[in-house]
Amino acid sequence: MPEAKDQTRPSKSDGNDGLRKQISQRDRVIQSQKDEIAGLKEVLTRMENSEREILWRLSNMVAIVKGRDEIIALEASLSNRLIAAYKPEIVAFVNNEIAAMQQRLAEDARVANEAEQAEQAEQAENRA
Repeated sequence: MPEAKDQTRPSKSDGNDGLRKQISQRDRVIQSQKDEIAGLKEVLTRMENSEREILWRLSNMVAIVKGRDEIIALEASLSNRLIAAYKPEIVAFVNNEIAAMQQRLAEDARVANEAEQAEQAEQAENRA
């Protein structure tokens, strides 16, 4: 009979087991929520890193465009200064080239004229 009493009456360990199960279940829920929060933090960190990378790339693009514009302005300024500084030399060079071309044209015209005169003389000889 004492055994029958033990079966009908819950023992202290049985009450604690139910409480332990509830605590264990609550711990699992808390852990899953912690895992979910950690996952969200990781996603947020990746998004922040992506945003930083995008901003960094945009700032580099802006710097490149500004740099390109500065280079174009420097090239124009340098070209103008070089032209101003070497204008007499450039003009002299161009004039020398023009004179040389005129001499070559005159020489070509002289040679062509001589060839034409020689041909006319030959034709006159052939007629006579």
